[in-house]
Amino acid sequence: GQPLDLAAAEHCGRTGRIARGLHGGGIAFPEVWTDPEGHTEPRVGFVRSYVAHLERIFDAAESEAADLVAREPEACAVLNI
Repeated sequence: GQPLDLAAAEHCGRTGRIARGLHGGGIAFPEVWTDPEGHTEPRVGFVRSYVAHLERIFDAAESEAADLVAREPEACAVLNI
């Protein structure tokens, strides 16, 4: 594979996706939250919302991995996924 250019990578504040097969959460990769008035801000430090965000990250990563296995089974066999 090719090295990941983290400077060019974009973090999705809802799913935690940074790049294909790479997800992150926490202070370095916070959830982006929008209040009822439409203002957005990074949201970290609140246990209940943080746990819900981690669950979304895990769900997104699991879904992406399942899609990869369905599309490229031979590549996944080499990676032991």
